[in-house]
Amino acid sequence: MPNKTRDFLKLPNPKPAFEQVLKQQRRQWYQTIVTWTIALLVIVVCCFLVGLLDGKRLSDGVPSIFNLLRQMLPPDFSNARNWGQPLFDTLAMSIAGTAIAIIFSIPLSLLAARNTTIGEAGSRELLDSTKQFLADQKLIIKVKLSD
Repeated sequence: MPNKTRDFLKLPNPKPAFEQVLKQQRRQWYQTIVTWTIALLVIVVCCFLVGLLDGKRLSDGVPSIFNLLRQMLPPDFSNARNWGQPLFDTLAMSIAGTAIAIIFSIPLSLLAARNTTIGEAGSRELLDSTKQFLADQKLIIKVKLSD
């Protein structure tokens, strides 16, 4: 007659379950590494294609860096009276840009949040049109810069 107490206290071997969880974690880790590697490669290739990592272009900029440092050190305050208006313009543009970003971000964030929208149809269309608008603006900026 089997001992019921001994059979009751007999625990299953946790090793197979642990191995399965470990295998799943490794698979997720490898997928993450592959994803980040592909993303990094795409970024590097794009940088090469647009000339951001062009060796000649980078080497041509080195003298400009030294020229900038030479002009900065020691500081020359003889022209400080002419700095007021450009400093004010820079500060005004940064404050205006921040205000515009806040004005646009609050309604978009409310429409994008799942707990504040009633249905997905209207918010999805608005988000898609916003993405298209921003993509068009980048195209317009790119065209204006190339002229």
